[in-house]
Amino acid sequence: MGFLIGLLNFVGFFLYIVAAIAAFVTMIGFISDDSKDGGGIQIGLIAAVAGVVFGCGGYFIRDYADSLKRNKNFTESLMNGDKEKVKWRFGGLSEEDKNEYVGKIFDKFYGHDFNGEYEFLSDYGDENIGFVQDVKDQFSNKMEQMYNEAESVNTKESWLSFSGKVAGKFFLKYANDNLKEREFAKWENEDDAWQRVLVMDSLAMSHEYLSRFPHGIYECNARKIILDHSYADYSHNKPPFKITSNYCGTTTISVKSSANADLNIHYSGTFGTGNFKVPGHGYNSVTVPNGYYRISVSSNQTRARTETTLETLDGGVKNFDYHIVQDMGRRR
Repeated sequence: MGFLIGLLNFVGFFLYIVAAIAAFVTMIGFISDDSKDGGGIQIGLIAAVAGVVFGCGGYFIRDYADSLKRNKNFTESLMNGDKEKVKWRFGGLSEEDKNEYVGKIFDKFYGHDFNGEYEFLSDYGDENIGFVQDVKDQFSNKMEQMYNEAESVNTKESWLSFSGKVAGKFFLKYANDNLKEREFAKWENEDDAWQRVLVMDSLAMSHEYLSRFPHGIYECNARKIILDHSYADYSHNKPPFKITSNYCGTTTISVKSSANADLNIHYSGTFGTGNFKVPGHGYNSVTVPNGYYRISVSSNQTRARTETTLETLDGGVKNFDYHIVQDMGRRR
């Protein structure tokens, strides 16, 4: 297989060279033609057609060689039982190969019980493949059975046991519509909704609570849960400090450009993402909920690299003053 891949790459590269020569001949044919019969133009046209044919042929051959190489690396990882490499290389397969191998991956690394399906969907749940949809359906049915068991007992302990087995984000993503309707029928008022948050995976359900009651009486409680989890998720390169108060507050990101260049500002963090522009020698600002945000600055008018910082925004105004020069972005 390795020899075949190498040979195909060589043939593809050779065809690229032929295509380049044909392009050169085309150019010479058109430039140098001064004959009455247009012989140079004829040669140029023939060379142009040949260039297109050989160029496309080279591209498709090399693309086929690359697909064979990706397939070879994937099957080796699968045979060696390297679960992480299989997951990483799966995305490089063709749709046909994905359909062929996904069942083998499931049988080799996962299982047909609830935990196996849970882990499989964590890794491959976003793939639009028939086999994955079948696993989703099986998982959803088992989840509904577990939900029914918890509901039949209907104690705090029974619901905590359920949420300990099914993360809230999985419930929201894979529960069927009927099951989600049954759950959110229990959210008729804020007090009842907040009690469900506390027993049904508080992180995911805190987000759900804020979407349903954006300025509810438990807004600060929900934001605190999300902020605490968000800070803990930074295993390396943590934000400057942890937010310990003003959970419902907002921060204004105020940016000044101290040079002629217009700036593009991008922010992404705990409670959203967005973009805004700052004119040269001007100001602009945006207000966001308190949280941990990455703030990036770039400019289309210079070759300055993008500068990104991780910030703790805990209220008030956060001022940034950027002086973008040709090869460097600096913040003061």
